[in-house]
Amino acid sequence: MSSISPDVVRTCKNIIRDRLVPLFVYLPFWAHIATNCKILISYSVQTAGIDPHNNIYFNPDFLRSLNSRQQLFLIAHELSHAAFMFFERKQNRDQKLFNVAQDYVINAILTDAFEHHTILSKSKFQPPGILYAREAIDYTAEEIYAMLCNEQQSMQSPGASSSSSSRSGSNSSWQNQMREVLRQIEQENLILDALHQALEDGVIIYNEELESSATGSDMEVAVRKAWITAKQAGTLPGSLRKHLDQLLEPFVEWDVQFEATISNSATRENKNRYAWNYSNRRQDSYGDIVMPTLRGHRCKAVVAVDTSGSMHMAMRRSHNADCTYLEQAMSEVEHLRKEYDLDIFLLNCDVQVNESEWVHPWEDLPSFTGGGGTNFVPVFEYIENHDLNPDILVFFTDGYGNYPEEAPPYDVIWVIFGEYHPPFGDVIKIPV
Repeated sequence: MSSISPDVVRTCKNIIRDRLVPLFVYLPFWAHIATNCKILISYSVQTAGIDPHNNIYFNPDFLRSLNSRQQLFLIAHELSHAAFMFFERKQNRDQKLFNVAQDYVINAILTDAFEHHTILSKSKFQPPGILYAREAIDYTAEEIYAMLCNEQQSMQSPGASSSSSSRSGSNSSWQNQMREVLRQIEQENLILDALHQALEDGVIIYNEELESSATGSDMEVAVRKAWITAKQAGTLPGSLRKHLDQLLEPFVEWDVQFEATISNSATRENKNRYAWNYSNRRQDSYGDIVMPTLRGHRCKAVVAVDTSGSMHMAMRRSHNADCTYLEQAMSEVEHLRKEYDLDIFLLNCDVQVNESEWVHPWEDLPSFTGGGGTNFVPVFEYIENHDLNPDILVFFTDGYGNYPEEAPPYDVIWVIFGEYHPPFGDVIKIPV
């Protein structure tokens, strides 16, 4: 039986609902993570916390004591622990120290995001007592953890030299702050937000219908989708992008990548042709918030397939040892157009555009053979000369060829077989 009064529960529900609205508008990466986590209130947590199941907790008194910007910052902070997969990355490290390390990184990223936003920076946004050092934005949690361990060792052995001072540059204030944090941990005076287990007295105030918060690979998929969606919408802070690029680069999630791309594929010219509809509340995935939906524009996709000689190499890591890059590419094109019911304008090219045609979802794909060298420029020239005006161009290639000098005015996704990184556009790398 919870000791939290119905009035307090109602107030906290309203706070979360009201803060998630600007989160969707200004910081959509964190908003997408929120849709995958349960949010609860509990007096058993001192300020806020996250458990190993990625359930997020707030002390109702502490939550209500903050101004609206601080509440938004606090919510995004706890969602960041889930997005950065705290418990998976902790491994066998000391939980308190790793909590501190990730707090430094998260608070530096959020502070940078708030400071660079004219609306979010209008009033005080950092909650009281947070761990913050501007320099932490350049480090990973693992690197800061190593610095803390070195500092802890030097404090326990006064004669030993600390390497954390050189790692943190010439800023002695951060080093002194780390020393003070370590003293508080030793005296158990530091309030940390990584909980060892779920709290039994928590009252759910957001995502009650969610069976469980996303964890492990499910959270990794959720993070990837949030990352791609925010990045393509132009709302992903540079500081966060750097950390997520490093965290997510080795993993390829086809469905998430293309779903996010297609959902954000409206061009500037087409946006004014959309009509806004309110979604069915029973089908809505954002809790009590009813988000509007777009209708009226169908995604126009151009798909280019490199059929040069190098695309006939075998996929050594494929379950099918006889599968070539080109065969794998055509398999993915088949999946994408049927999965999303896409009419695609399909091009095959090597040093020139060889074939081109519209292909409907119910039609068979043509067979490509090809060979020879690679030049990507004719594809972009063809699109411009024939006024195709696509929302997205998806280009399957190993990446080796001549590129246009400038990026086109539409979204480009390079599906790269290998490790090459094109000079513009989003990239999916397929291990070969």
